Amino acid sequence: MKRSFHIYAYEESIFTVILFTVIILYLRSPIFLMIACVYIYKRYSYKETICLLLIILMILIRLLINTLEFNYYYINTSNDETFEATSIINKIKLNNIEGYQSGDVIVVRGNRYVNESRDLKASNRYYSYNNYEILRIFHLPNFRNLLFNMNKSNSNEYSSTTINNLLFNTYDNPDLDLSLSLLFLYKILNKIFSRFKLRHIISSILIVLMFGLSYSLIRIMLYELALNKTDSKKIAISFTAISLVLVNPYSIYNYSFIIPMLIRVIYLFKTNDSFFNIMIIIQSLFFNEAKPLQIILFKYYLMIVYGLLSISVISLWITQLDILVNLFYLITVNLKNIIDISIRGKLNAVILIIYLFFRYFFKNNYIKTAFLISILMFNLSNIAGTVTFIDVGQGDSILIRAPFNIFNILIDTGSKYAYYKLDQTLKAYGINDIDVLIITHEDSDHSGNIENLNRDFCIDKIIKNHEDFSNEFFYLKSLNNNIHDNDNDNSLVFFMRYHDLSFLFTGDISKKTEMEIIRKEPVSVDVLKVSHHGSKTGTSLDLLKTINPKIAVISTSGMYNHPHPEVIDLLNLCNIEILSTREKGNISFYFTNIIDFIKCSDGEFVIIR
Repeated sequence: MKRSFHIYAYEESIFTVILFTVIILYLRSPIFLMIACVYIYKRYSYKETICLLLIILMILIRLLINTLEFNYYYINTSNDETFEATSIINKIKLNNIEGYQSGDVIVVRGNRYVNESRDLKASNRYYSYNNYEILRIFHLPNFRNLLFNMNKSNSNEYSSTTINNLLFNTYDNPDLDLSLSLLFLYKILNKIFSRFKLRHIISSILIVLMFGLSYSLIRIMLYELALNKTDSKKIAISFTAISLVLVNPYSIYNYSFIIPMLIRVIYLFKTNDSFFNIMIIIQSLFFNEAKPLQIILFKYYLMIVYGLLSISVISLWITQLDILVNLFYLITVNLKNIIDISIRGKLNAVILIIYLFFRYFFKNNYIKTAFLISILMFNLSNIAGTVTFIDVGQGDSILIRAPFNIFNILIDTGSKYAYYKLDQTLKAYGINDIDVLIITHEDSDHSGNIENLNRDFCIDKIIKNHEDFSNEFFYLKSLNNNIHDNDNDNSLVFFMRYHDLSFLFTGDISKKTEMEIIRKEPVSVDVLKVSHHGSKTGTSLDLLKTINPKIAVISTSGMYNHPHPEVIDLLNLCNIEILSTREKGNISFYFTNIIDFIKCSDGEFVIIR
């Protein structure tokens, strides 16, 4: 009995140290570090306190090492246009070069710039290179590479789609790499080698040889190995978490780390809430929508999906199974359409506090669930009308909302690679319908997601020509009605007033077109959407003096030297506040009858009136 108590205390102390380590790294708070040290010293002993400090010191050293230039990458996926490669520290997306394929290890040399992330909290650190040189180091033929090449030439669309989604993880969400198919295969191999003591190691080696080494596979292997050695879920979780964080401290911002670990931790604690309610909260927090039926039917849905995956892979060799694949795929798609019925909207702090406060008044879990779903559907962030400049990287997308989503206008869509950001923003506001979609011009960074939006949202009207638009909520006046000899100068330009603020949306027009507009109809505006992502081809001094904006918004990822220093100097010369999506993320203007304010994804908050 005494020995069992010591083992339990040891598990508790180690688990607490690891939990505090991850939270401290995520919050990056010295105050929380001091609180953690005091708590652990009082609750356990100085040994655990020293352990906590040593772990954090090792991670800080690893963070310092991460600032060095690492150029070795393993190619995960590729297509006819781009390939994605990973190192321990980050990911890169580069233009594909003939002869390179999944499984190659490459060295990249060149000028690196951040493509899709703004700070350390980017779930995956995506980079791109200018003027880069690639050298192939070696090529490892593996089963995954064989399947990838066979699937590219696969004539069965259903089978190809299934394999791409489940085996090669080609989802819209670049932050999510849960690799359920690898977990499925890992479990099968463990069953096959169940008589062997080293079955976990054998299974891991076989999967690495077949599919290469991935983040999700490392997570699975670490947890299963630790659980096999200790039979303690707390020790297994602690060992997995600290190993992943020591290898790559950015893991704590990765959904592929947060979600599996969070679910495992939840299983360890007894709560007054049902697992269903907790999963609803997790889905809303991380994916901006909750899918109740998916949670209820998830196990049964996985059985069908895994069956479909197995048959799809076999059908690459046995084409006679194509009919069975098509049947399974239709069943899966129809089932997915049913269980994917969602409640869109982000669970913000106010809603969460309301739920945590009122949950103590309800003892019945069904009442708690009904209350949670009700407050999710009544999204408090929708009380205000908004104008949001969405961070879609190197592109434009502007959402204009009336309160409670009564009427929604979207100006431009960004490019295809940034659809996840656009999709998540729209879902965070609980949007299902886009009443008007305005495409300023046909460049891919402005119109690349029309097809995706049509698939996931209901679009009532699309405007691509010069015309005014008005209703009881908005009035948008078209200012650029001339015909020019290039697509950028033919961009739709709109003036809009919302409450006491006026906006000018300029597309990608040049200085010449700007002058035509202000000569024909000089306007005074409060907020200027800077033309062409801050390129020096637009934003003249004459324009700034004429319209006299107080705030300039630049939508860019920093590519192509945008915004140009010349434009920044002009804006500073005119004492105009500059807000960039590259640095601020989403930039939202909120309008209510009481107060108007600006809120950015990086946490900046400014009251307008």
